[in-house]
Amino acid sequence: MKSQKFCDYRKPTVQNRTKKKHTKLKRSKSISITTASTDETMVQHKIVVADIGGTNARFQAWSIDFECGDALDFEKIYQTRDYPQFTDVFEQFVKDSEITFFDAACFAVAGPVSENRCKMTNLGWDVYADTLLKYVFVDKISIINDFVANGYGVLELDQKDLFTLNQTPVRMNGPIAILGPGTGLGEALLFPGNDNNTYTIYPTEGSHADFAPRGDTQRALLAYMENLHGSCEIEQVCCGYGLVNIYNFLCYSQKVENVDGITPEQITKNALAGSCPLSLEAVDIFLSILGAEAANLGLKSLAEGGIYITGGIIPRLLPLLDRGFLLEAYLSRGSRFHNLRSSFPLWVVTTENLGLSGALVCGKRFLVSK
Repeated sequence: MKSQKFCDYRKPTVQNRTKKKHTKLKRSKSISITTASTDETMVQHKIVVADIGGTNARFQAWSIDFECGDALDFEKIYQTRDYPQFTDVFEQFVKDSEITFFDAACFAVAGPVSENRCKMTNLGWDVYADTLLKYVFVDKISIINDFVANGYGVLELDQKDLFTLNQTPVRMNGPIAILGPGTGLGEALLFPGNDNNTYTIYPTEGSHADFAPRGDTQRALLAYMENLHGSCEIEQVCCGYGLVNIYNFLCYSQKVENVDGITPEQITKNALAGSCPLSLEAVDIFLSILGAEAANLGLKSLAEGGIYITGGIIPRLLPLLDRGFLLEAYLSRGSRFHNLRSSFPLWVVTTENLGLSGALVCGKRFLVSK
């Protein structure tokens, strides 16, 4: 599958921001605000960003001022099931925010992106930059893969935003791997550029590679999934609906009556409460599969800069990580490459809205490049 054209990232310095401000003052479309007490004029730029997954469409509108700081003007989360197409939810956002002009827009979407367009993998929406211009005037629109946005986001993280699973030294400018189970499973790789603090972010469709089971239970899970679907991708057992697939498999294999229509949220809630042994077992298997996939991604990229687990599921499961299933699968102590695996740092990203943060970073690049 054709991948999105990569993005280069350079974390701007204060000096860079100051230099760019003088060029932006010449742009007539920006909003000028003159203070009452002085003749000084602040220049603000409007940016709209969104993180569009299979379940939620998260939007934010920002006022950007490179000297005085950024201000969040409006934000709202929409349920994707309520809208037939992306243009419908975007039109609703424009109405709700009452903002009809933006200097830049960046939309992070779950699926492969080509020529500023994405046919979303798990939703079917066609997100195309050109079709959005009739709803709002935007100087520059970019459609990026949601894990490209995650890549921009992780480069902005502080240690307080991370839960450490494998504590080991980080090689500066080493390759970075990101994966995140949510409605689906996303993956991306970041490789260092020719100078410091520069990374190239490559989205991947690695989540649709074949599931490689470990042990008898996972091999039985693979057979169960192949019997139902003809094949089994890693995503089908390592995301929200993948957790439901694991739970259904356990009900089938243990001849337990299934809970019709059970959701990932119910399974995780029951597991955390200890009220359903089958839910807890499903989560343990899920975490083992995720740990193995994190290690696979680390080995393929030699992720000496670290491996980041993102998405909304794992932060909710932090109390269960002490059971060790994720880390043990990641380290795979019986593997010939256990020592190499253990040399890669492994974190869970605990901050919310990582995709939105990354989309904002990407959107602001349009301003400083003009």
